[in-house]
Amino acid sequence: MDVRSWKEFVGEVPGYDDITAKGCIPGAVWGKGGSNADSMEGYRNPDGTLRDHRDIEAAWRDAGITSEKRVGFYCGTGWRACEAYWAARLMGWDHAVVYDGGWYEWSADPTNPTASGDPANPTVHEEPIPWWKRPTVIVPAAAGVLLAVGLIWRGRRARPVDSGRVES
Repeated sequence: MDVRSWKEFVGEVPGYDDITAKGCIPGAVWGKGGSNADSMEGYRNPDGTLRDHRDIEAAWRDAGITSEKRVGFYCGTGWRACEAYWAARLMGWDHAVVYDGGWYEWSADPTNPTASGDPANPTVHEEPIPWWKRPTVIVPAAAGVLLAVGLIWRGRRARPVDSGRVES
């Protein structure tokens, strides 16, 4: 469950200055977090206290989220997801978890797909990663280069040095 603002969820804004990617994790359900990255009106009363759990649970039920399902909460950086998780735990939801890396971590990995637009018919963005940029290619290639350099260096050190002496 994405506990960010609607504009963040559908990809109109990234939410934070240090996050450039827009959208959501494909398959996420909007958790009605608030109007922007700094608010949680969907979960808080005007005085900042937690809203009545029945109101929160009704909003989740309308989105198809119930206590019988395993629910993973995420937001931009973690604090909003933790508030939603706390509400779920107070309601006795035993199958709730937090994806603490949230959108910040997910969107930073170019191998992860993202979605944006109308949640009923989202546009899924999957950036194809060229084979030479994939970690499964880079790591072995780098290891091979280091090994080759090490062997060449070792080979140079192991050769006897000709001092120019002539043996009789």
